[in-house]
Amino acid sequence: MHPTDLRMNNSNNREMLIKAAQCYLKAGWLADASRVWEEIGEYREAAAIYEQQEKWEQAARCYLKVGDWSKAAWCYQSNSQPLEAAECWLKGQQPLKAAWLRADQLQEIYQSYEILEEVEAKSEREKLEKELITARCEVNQRKKASASSRVRKLVNSLKNGQPKHLYEWALRVAEVLNRPDLSALIYSAAVKGRMPNAIGEWEKWAMATLGEATGIPQPEEELKTFSFEFVTVDLTGEIINREKKQASYYTEHLGNEVDLEMVYIPAGRFLMGAQESERGSDDSERPQHQVSIKGFFLGKYPVTQGQWRAVAKLPKVKR
Repeated sequence: MHPTDLRMNNSNNREMLIKAAQCYLKAGWLADASRVWEEIGEYREAAAIYEQQEKWEQAARCYLKVGDWSKAAWCYQSNSQPLEAAECWLKGQQPLKAAWLRADQLQEIYQSYEILEEVEAKSEREKLEKELITARCEVNQRKKASASSRVRKLVNSLKNGQPKHLYEWALRVAEVLNRPDLSALIYSAAVKGRMPNAIGEWEKWAMATLGEATGIPQPEEELKTFSFEFVTVDLTGEIINREKKQASYYTEHLGNEVDLEMVYIPAGRFLMGAQESERGSDDSERPQHQVSIKGFFLGKYPVTQGQWRAVAKLPKVKR
């Protein structure tokens, strides 16, 4: 066969396969369409259809063929393959996203720190990325107080409108810290920063975590921390242990220079009731059972008459 005839045959075969792939797509036979597109080297078309089928690894393979490292990384992440995703982010010249995966999903703290040392932040986004990666590493190292403080300082920057992954990273750090108060502040900043679907995501999180989503904290009311002494006593009232603790709070401005400091009480569990053998107990205290309490805010001090009058004047709320 003459070389020209071979080229013509190859061209005709390719056109036929393209038409076949288009027909498969119109018929909704996505598996066949993606297979044909991949066979003829139309990797982007194949990858897009693999994504529709949530065949993330096949989609990533096609993106790798055309050197689209970012999309390949995203597909690997969707398929819970953080190591492959991190390697793609590095090849795509996005080392900080690789460092995040190594810190968060792979728990490779020192590899993350190595990347952070090599990258010089040249934009606000990169500075925020480095801070959040550092915070995630600190959680892994059990430096929770430092991680909490670091994220809290970033809240103002998150109000200015940032890429969505920065909010996701910040929320992830708050999650592993078990700090719903910090999560609420980040969602508040996300709303002000116009993160896509911020309100919807806040409501979903609040219902699952707090049991209600009646409102989102105002970004201006950011939490501060204070230190206090936690004392343990024995049955006679004698102090047997002292510990230094920290708590978060915000100040509610009630007007006319009347303020109310509200301290966050984390969610927890306790044993309620008394055993039958407990002296002085009665049947109203039984059965003894575990009680779960959602996180809430409590006044730091007893309510004064001035605070009571200020609250009494507020508009009535109907639930």
